[in-house]
Amino acid sequence: MKACCTYCSIEADASPGLVAAGQRWGSNRIKNAVRFAAEHKMALCLLTSKHGLIAPEDHVPPGGAGLVDTEIDRVSRLVQCQLETKSISELHFLANPSNRLALAYMRVVVLACDRANATLELLDHRGKPFPDWSRVYRQTQEARARALRARASVEEAFAELFHKYGEEDGMIWFERGRAFMGRNHPAQALADFRQAAQLFPMKEWRDAANDAAKRAAREIPPKASLSTSSRAELTEVEQLARDPVLKTLSSEAFRVADQSPSASILLCYAAVERTRRQWDRLPPNLEHRIGALRNARHDAAHGSRIAQADQAASYRSVLLDTLRFIHKQDCKR
Repeated sequence: MKACCTYCSIEADASPGLVAAGQRWGSNRIKNAVRFAAEHKMALCLLTSKHGLIAPEDHVPPGGAGLVDTEIDRVSRLVQCQLETKSISELHFLANPSNRLALAYMRVVVLACDRANATLELLDHRGKPFPDWSRVYRQTQEARARALRARASVEEAFAELFHKYGEEDGMIWFERGRAFMGRNHPAQALADFRQAAQLFPMKEWRDAANDAAKRAAREIPPKASLSTSSRAELTEVEQLARDPVLKTLSSEAFRVADQSPSASILLCYAAVERTRRQWDRLPPNLEHRIGALRNARHDAAHGSRIAQADQAASYRSVLLDTLRFIHKQDCKR
């Protein structure tokens, strides 16, 4: 039997009493595990320090996410017994190894699967296989060198990597941003660095990407003036985006529009994606438009289509309408 699993989260519903585990720990990673299990027709388990593997519908009290090192052996033996009892021979485990707690749960599941002779597939917090970082890093360095020698456009140099690894690897975006900076295209570099910052799980890399984005932003010539309508939209965006990172991404989507419509689209995508946790009951039309924005981001990554100014403007309206929808939902709560 195959099963999908991830560990409980410090992002928890603090309601007193017993609450279903899937509701108690409703982080994005756990939502991704629910989606992954459904797509692959697998049973879903949540890993806790007290009870080992539990079902999302099992009811649990507040707290319980902590796991100290001295408990790892006990919990791993409990999980081993549960794997054997449930006849789980293959476990797909979603993890975001960016802190000590995540690493402790990974140690539990590695030990448990080894003892139970179960195959373990480690996935990132989105349900994607962990890339071979050394190989990806080497290939991004080679692509950047090709772009800087002007033997290919930056888009052409990195298109194969996006095709091979997808658009969710922060290192590809980061090195493409460095290539754009080397070719004196700061608007495109800014957008790529912001993509990388949203994707890097490690704080050190996120900080490096955001610092690079700030340097790129200083290289972008200031725009003399926005059109009246764009200025009004930018003012509204900055009022609606309460999260500072969301406000920065949204503002930059407008401010780079003249230099690079593709960069504007990428920044719109990064901003909209950052609001994902608040996508409760999206109207079908807006959901469809966000899907179109996701496709436009794919085109921008692969360099398969040159974005036009009117396309970028239409996706900035998607961003604005998403922020309006979220604001309306917040007012109802």
